Amino acid sequence: MLGVSMLEFAQVHYWRLDDDAPLQQVGEVAFLSSWLRERTYSPGQCYLFRVTSDRMEPTIPAGAVVLFDHSQKVPRDNALFLLHLDDGLHVRRLRQIGRKWQAECDNRTYSDRPVLGKEDRDRIKGQVLWQSSILSGRDQ
Repeated sequence: MLGVSMLEFAQVHYWRLDDDAPLQQVGEVAFLSSWLRERTYSPGQCYLFRVTSDRMEPTIPAGAVVLFDHSQKVPRDNALFLLHLDDGLHVRRLRQIGRKWQAECDNRTYSDRPVLGKEDRDRIKGQVLWQSSILSGRDQ
């Protein structure tokens, strides 16, 4: 219909984390394989995750779905990463401070800025590459 073969798409797993349940796969979404390859060397290591807090607004609103690359775990200054912090999985902007990394919220009403040292690198679950959110203001 659109002139694109289904073979040109890659399936990306969609994960959900509930307050009382472990991380679980809840579905898949198709992305153009060429689009994924332009952004990552490992399309098979890309996953979707729903952001539940407003801590990254206005960049990523609560309820948005982010695509993160589990193979890209090396911190980069000013890049967004999915992190496993004390209270769960969260998207944060990493800022380099000497040899450590500060995990910042874009929403300035939040002042928490955990610092990650070399011993905390396992908390980095992947770099955020893309986000999608509803613009209409309707309930999800």
